[in-house]
Amino acid sequence: MIKFKERGNVSFSNFRLKEHQCDYEPIIGLIMVKNQERRILQTLESIVNICDQIIMVDTGSSDNTVAIVESNYNSVLIKHVDWKEDYAAMRNKCLTFVPNDTWVLFVDSDEIFSKARVL
Repeated sequence: MIKFKERGNVSFSNFRLKEHQCDYEPIIGLIMVKNQERRILQTLESIVNICDQIIMVDTGSSDNTVAIVESNYNSVLIKHVDWKEDYAAMRNKCLTFVPNDTWVLFVDSDEIFSKARVL
């Protein structure tokens, strides 16, 4: 269960882990990646149970990152964009792949989301 503060008041609302059904806003896991074949599976494993969908945006990997994701997580939506040396612009480009009515969990491709913090 994820607790978050609602806008403008002190009450808290709850999101749920994916396996628990209730009314909620969808959570999209968004990962921008380049050449992370050694770490990407750990990153995906850490968010797969809390995200309704995962979108990975590859920015020009020359290793096996994309192939590894395709063979281990066929539900991950993979997009490709050319890297431009402007991180903010690249992050905004990644956000264009996410529907407007969803929450976004933006995780770096070498980060592991700790489930211990999702309480």
